[in-house]
Amino acid sequence: MAEMVGIAAAMQDGNGGVTFPILAESRILGGSRRVSRTQTLDGGCVINDGGFSHGDRTLQIVTPYEEGRWNVLWNLTRNHAQVTVSTREGLFLGTIENLDEEDRKIRIRVLLKEKLSP
Repeated sequence: MAEMVGIAAAMQDGNGGVTFPILAESRILGGSRRVSRTQTLDGGCVINDGGFSHGDRTLQIVTPYEEGRWNVLWNLTRNHAQVTVSTREGLFLGTIENLDEEDRKIRIRVLLKEKLSP
């Protein structure tokens, strides 16, 4: 069974939600810490670690093209500054940065703001 993702408008919209299977080329896991390294005069370094934030993550979602799916995602992209995204990891608040169709695949790039569920 394919992994599923749901994207919906953060504010009420009767045409503002869709759940769909994602393809293996999607990138929905992973992240990095807010870390910087600075060289010191004595030849060493200082590492500053600001921790982990879901707000630094970007989801790259790929799904097979279906006209109804495209229409809902296009509505969300055009009309909603924020969306909720549901994955196996939990529920997130984010923004659709880019939506594209190529080779009968829909490609969605979502910038996450925060995780809404624990």
